[in-house]
Order: sequence, then structure tokens, then C-alpha cells
Amino acid sequence: MGNCSGSRYAATYPELFIGNANGCTIAQAHHAVLHMLGEV
Repeated sequence: MGNCSGSRYAATYPELFIGNANGCTIAQAHHAVLHMLGEV
């Protein structure tokens, strides 16, 4: 999911909340890996 293409940051990009976009990306990547391993 791209930050600019998703509805989460469609209007603005929260530069004051450091790590907000990174946290969402890491959580989704972790879920994707678990899904690929068949653990979800």
C-alpha cells in the first residue's frame, strides 16, 4: 500500500507524527509474511 494512493493519507501526510506510516507498513508486512507461511 502506498502512502499517497491509500485512503489513509489521501488528503494530507502527517509529518508531525514520526513513524505513523512506518508502523502501518511494518504491521501489514508482518501480516503478509504470516499469511504466506500459512499461519493466519
